[in-house]
Amino acid sequence: MKKILLSVGLLFLGLHAGAQSFYSEHVVRAGIAPEDVLFSVFLGSGHPMGSSAFTVKGTDQTLGWGKTGVEYGASIMYFVNAYLGFGLEASGMNTTYAHQWVNNVQYKTATDMWNGKILARLTLNPQHPVRVYVPLGVGLAWARNRWQTDLHQKQPVEKSLSYGYMVGLGLEANVRGPAQSIGVEVRYNGFGADLDTRVDNHFVSNKRPLNYFSLLLKFNYRF
Repeated sequence: MKKILLSVGLLFLGLHAGAQSFYSEHVVRAGIAPEDVLFSVFLGSGHPMGSSAFTVKGTDQTLGWGKTGVEYGASIMYFVNAYLGFGLEASGMNTTYAHQWVNNVQYKTATDMWNGKILARLTLNPQHPVRVYVPLGVGLAWARNRWQTDLHQKQPVEKSLSYGYMVGLGLEANVRGPAQSIGVEVRYNGFGADLDTRVDNHFVSNKRPLNYFSLLLKFNYRF
């Protein structure tokens, strides 16, 4: 038993010493360096484009996905070199209700979405404390479409799991030292909206992609 405890203790000391050695050698510089790890959180707005997959039954009136809503999330990224990084992201987007009158009935529609993506990032000027970069992402998204005809009559919710992707442009600047930075990012997002065609008392639903723009404020910590 003593030998086992001694072995575990020596292993712990070895791992601790190795970690100290790694972090003592890995200096966070003003610009991005190979093996940097970047953790980010972000908050902003999502702006749906075009009409939704829902048409009011008996008409040709297609409703909206929703109005401008909130977007939020977090990501972690590892840089294989100064210019190129890869990582993972989890995010969500919740629109507010869009209002539309059809045949003297007011319909309200909104969309909620949650994403899981694999990320890539190309930094155009990695050595500068103010950096421009291009983010890319692809993965799966789960969406929920909500609608109602008035404040007291909520209708069923249509759900969908499909592919999602994004491409954007970002600007970030170091603050309070090289490890921390803040930035803004603009994205164009796509979602497959793979809804099965269905008919109920109010709507006909069809397959139609959801596209939306995002404007995000980001806080990053690099280590």
